[in-house]
Amino acid sequence: MPKQVLWQKCLAQFDFALKYKMRKTNFVTVARSQKAEFAAVRAEASKMHLEGKLFKRIHERMQQDATAQRLMALVEAGKTHRFQLRDKLLTKGGHMFMQTGITSA
Repeated sequence: MPKQVLWQKCLAQFDFALKYKMRKTNFVTVARSQKAEFAAVRAEASKMHLEGKLFKRIHERMQQDATAQRLMALVEAGKTHRFQLRDKLLTKGGHMFMQTGITSA
């Protein structure tokens, strides 16, 4: 007796519909829907801007950090493409760049 039949008998006591979907077909559909959802989330994230107390605190600490200042100067002069400035903050690969301890009080 196939496993699906055994599971159907076991689960028959519950109120739901069991439908068999071919594994590969289901995988392709799920992958496509997740890709569209990810693209939408990524598009929204690219529009976001940091605001509020956290932004101000990080920005102030970055202004006091010598390494961050040197890197920001290189970005502004066009001498490096490894880092970028976004909302007045230093980023690398889409992530905010911070030295160790920059956010500590």
